[in-house]
Amino acid sequence: EIAVSDIAGGEQLTNDYAMLNLEEDERLKCRCGSPSCRGLIGPADQVRYEARWRREIQSALTCISQVKQVLGPLLAPESLAAARAHYANAGYPLERGALAGRIAAM
Repeated sequence: EIAVSDIAGGEQLTNDYAMLNLEEDERLKCRCGSPSCRGLIGPADQVRYEARWRREIQSALTCISQVKQVLGPLLAPESLAAARAHYANAGYPLERGALAGRIAAM
């Protein structure tokens, strides 16, 4: 997982469940309560939001060295360099399920 914004102490964490590799017939009703919530989460969302997620990840990776990384000691420097290089390529095809798996592996 990667945080794309600062997380305050005690703040509730959220995750976009569209990254769960939902089956074609799977749909999840979101109950987050946000006014901008899309309401229903489905397998097509991963493709629909790919460009936005890529921009958010790229932005987070550009400032990662400027923000204290509590889990930083667990991340090998070469893994961070690989992540930056990987997401710097805006033309990278984000196949279904790739985002969650690749980030979690870093």
